[in-house]
Amino acid sequence: MSSPLSNILDTLSADRRDIQLAAVTSALVSIVQNIDGSGNTDRRVSPGELFAVILTSLTKGERVLELLKLLNATIQYVPPPLVKANVKALLKLTKGPSNSDKAVSRQSITLYGSLVVIAGGTGGGDATGGDDTTQCVRSILSSLSSPTPKTRKHAAATLRTVLQSSSGPLTPVVQAVEDFLLEALPSSPSQVLTLLLPLAPFLTARVAIPLTAYLSQPVTLPFLSSFSQSRSLTSDVSVAVVSSLLKNHGSVPKASAGAYASCLSSFDVSGEPKLCQAVVQVLMTFLSTNPQVAPVFKKYTAPLATLNAVKIAESLGKRVSTSPNGEGCELLGWWGETKPEALKVVVENLVAAHGNTTNNKSKRSILAALESIVSARGHEEVVALGILDPLVLSALQSPSDVPTTLKTFQSALLPLARKSDVASRSSTVTAEERAAHKARVDAVWTVAVPFCAAAPSADERVAFVPTVVKVMGDTKYDLLGVGCKCISSMMSAEVAEKVGVKVLASLFNVADKAKGDTVKVNLVCGCISDVVAAGAPVQGVFKKLLPRILTLVAPPFDGDKVESINHLLTLLSSILPGITASDATAVYRTTKAIIGTGKCGKKAFRVLASLLGSHPSTVLEAGPEDVVKVITETLMSCDVGSRLERLKSLRQVLETLDNKRHPDVIPGSVGEVLLCLKDSNGKVRDEAYGCLAAAFDARGDPRDFIHIVLGAVAARTPHMRSAAVMALSRVVFDRRDCEVTRSMVGEVLGVVCVLFREKAREVIKSAVGFVRVAVASMSKEDLEPMLGDVVEGLLLWNKGKDRFRAKIKIILKRLVRVYGYEAVKDHVPKEDERLITHIRKVEERERRKRASGRGGGDADDDFEGMMDEEERDSDGGRTFMSGMTGVTARTGMTGRSGRTGLTGGTMDTAVTGRTGKTAEGRSCP
Repeated sequence: MSSPLSNILDTLSADRRDIQLAAVTSALVSIVQNIDGSGNTDRRVSPGELFAVILTSLTKGERVLELLKLLNATIQYVPPPLVKANVKALLKLTKGPSNSDKAVSRQSITLYGSLVVIAGGTGGGDATGGDDTTQCVRSILSSLSSPTPKTRKHAAATLRTVLQSSSGPLTPVVQAVEDFLLEALPSSPSQVLTLLLPLAPFLTARVAIPLTAYLSQPVTLPFLSSFSQSRSLTSDVSVAVVSSLLKNHGSVPKASAGAYASCLSSFDVSGEPKLCQAVVQVLMTFLSTNPQVAPVFKKYTAPLATLNAVKIAESLGKRVSTSPNGEGCELLGWWGETKPEALKVVVENLVAAHGNTTNNKSKRSILAALESIVSARGHEEVVALGILDPLVLSALQSPSDVPTTLKTFQSALLPLARKSDVASRSSTVTAEERAAHKARVDAVWTVAVPFCAAAPSADERVAFVPTVVKVMGDTKYDLLGVGCKCISSMMSAEVAEKVGVKVLASLFNVADKAKGDTVKVNLVCGCISDVVAAGAPVQGVFKKLLPRILTLVAPPFDGDKVESINHLLTLLSSILPGITASDATAVYRTTKAIIGTGKCGKKAFRVLASLLGSHPSTVLEAGPEDVVKVITETLMSCDVGSRLERLKSLRQVLETLDNKRHPDVIPGSVGEVLLCLKDSNGKVRDEAYGCLAAAFDARGDPRDFIHIVLGAVAARTPHMRSAAVMALSRVVFDRRDCEVTRSMVGEVLGVVCVLFREKAREVIKSAVGFVRVAVASMSKEDLEPMLGDVVEGLLLWNKGKDRFRAKIKIILKRLVRVYGYEAVKDHVPKEDERLITHIRKVEERERRKRASGRGGGDADDDFEGMMDEEERDSDGGRTFMSGMTGVTARTGMTGRSGRTGLTGGTMDTAVTGRTGKTAEGRSCP
């Protein structure tokens, strides 16, 4: 054997991993050239010559494993006629798989597979393959019986590769595989089917029916499913297989019921109704043990018209009644949806099962099944069954797209409610029975809501409205909410035109009776708003309501008088969208008078905000100064609860303000807004930030607006100074895309740095927060001249009980990242150099993490977090002085998770106030 070939084989012996074909080919070219003796390295060496060298070496019986590796790597490039001519020789040289050398066996199996592909179906070879090819296939199949699992798996994988790679007819190969399968099934069915499962798509119907005798094996059903799904089977084959599956269904384990059903569904026997019925009967036996059978059951039963639907419903009902957790309810409900002839039996079984179970999960499943029936079949069809059990009444509360009529409710359900109402007043019933009768009345009227919503006839609605209004006023029952929903759902332009006036009058009477009960009054007012929105005239009730308010405005005010005014103002708010412009003027004057009393501020400002929303031009006709004056001059006299409504009113003014015509409005109102930024109520703070954004837009000049807010930094009280800095922070954050705003950040930062000499902690907190925002917003060049002032000011509050260590450290880390350690260190006092050294180490660690893709940057997209003094540092709270201090930070964060705080904006989308508008994409005015 030539020396180069020996060297290659030695390498293969030392390293059993696959080697690159290029390296093998290069070495073999050198071998051939040496054997040739010409020494001509430019001579082209053909793949056939390489094949001949390896074949010659195999005859010597040495280094067989390594030679087989080389042969398997190069045989695909050898001309097929040459390979076909040497198949017999290769079979003789390898002598079949050797049990003594498992590695040689596997390489031989790979070689046989290549021989079958090359000589038996591709490369222009004979499609039948001949005896030699058949011998290769048999050799591979014999390896499936090897005691070595690895060899068996390798043989199965080789067969799959052969079947996938061949382009010609594979009848001999497939026939050989099927022969082996049928021969080996009786002795070891599980092992054989598991090995040949990947080959199922290539086999023929010849093996399908014999396999049905082995349904007890878990792998048989997936084998048959894979077989059927990979081809279009004839009707005869499908019928035969399904019939055989049904015949042997008794051997299917309970755990395999789902796989059995799935296997049945993979065969199309839709053209055989009798067979489908037989499938249904068999599946019924599995339904109680495996819910996965239900989809297949639906598939086979849906198209059948000859089934005894009632009998099947009874069988499914028994399954539900014996199920511990409500299994089968969904299927029984579906049966009722699709089989109207069995609907009554289905509902009766569900009601009976609900009464017999104490399992809450089962009860919920049964109710859900009934609701699905109501949704699919409609309310009328279910009511027509006459099964008016409380459970059915609960299910009837669910909506349905099937049209219905109110006559059905009035004829079938309303008598039941009246009968129960009469029974509840009887002196012969017990307290428990009386409560049951009243509960039935409530349940029946609750069902009226979907009937009212689905009723298409306006005449029916008009006729039914008086009945609903009468029920709402009945104090024996708590049907106010149900009545309001019924009226709201029935109201349309046609209904409002015909009975809107009467309905409003009745609702006002109901609201007056409920005076003092805020929940009930709000329900009625919501219903009144729906009626007004539908177009009902409000002049009649308005002319009666306003004089009632005016008579109460005159002092003195006692508790009852205030309560009455608040009640009437609530009613007034609900009809404002429907009043005329002249009426809106009268309401505005009345509201001003009430606000001036210092009483009922919250309700009065709510009316004002609603009035500004529905009639802005009327209220602001004389100019916005008057409204702003009403809002700002009552700051000290009105109650705290009115702040939110006051800000809503102010925001309405600012959003429609013409600054050129009214330049003094914003300077006169900004103080009110700034103070509300510090309010303890999160909704008030959100509305204040909304007012701030509206004022910024209305002013039209960002520089002028910032100067107005900046003037409040010189206020006397620390509270106002802190609020002004917070406002500036928000403006800088929200409008950072505005070039004018960005250009002014440095100017504002210089003023804020002066505040670090303050004594008030709330001012320092706001100043640190502004620096946090400004550093994230300013460019490197703009911030560099102020670097010393910023660092020195921050380090004044890095120690002591009032320190802001975490936030200051975050700011310093950013400065170190931008300007470098040495530039920042020059402005740090000696006593704080250890902190800067620590920050440098942390930043280097963060840089390494970012380089490896594991680290993140600073959270510069969350305004609330940037302003929060407990903002978490990226190093987890570890400092050079105290080690892990994150526990303190976590305990300090308790209770603020539910706090609204500032508006939940981000650097990309900053939400402002209640409108949900964003700062993204905004440009300067």
